[in-house]
Amino acid sequence: MKWNEKQQNSYFQTAVSMATTIAAQTKPEIAKCLNEWYYANSELPAKRHAEIIKVMPQYVQYHPSTVVLAYIEGVCGKYAGD
Repeated sequence: MKWNEKQQNSYFQTAVSMATTIAAQTKPEIAKCLNEWYYANSELPAKRHAEIIKVMPQYVQYHPSTVVLAYIEGVCGKYAGD
């Protein structure tokens, strides 16, 4: 991502918030995991953003939202299918 840090953080926060909202309606166990993984304390979002940014260069062929979702699914489980 070529955005500055503030823009990246906003993007990740929005993406994780939407993923958590969707999970709350469809996969409560994923929503619980995301709450613990991302929202448990005020330091976690910055730590999680850094984790996601670290993997981004490996997947430049994909849209950032795809990378974020794949990362989240790797941590908390898949939204669809087995």
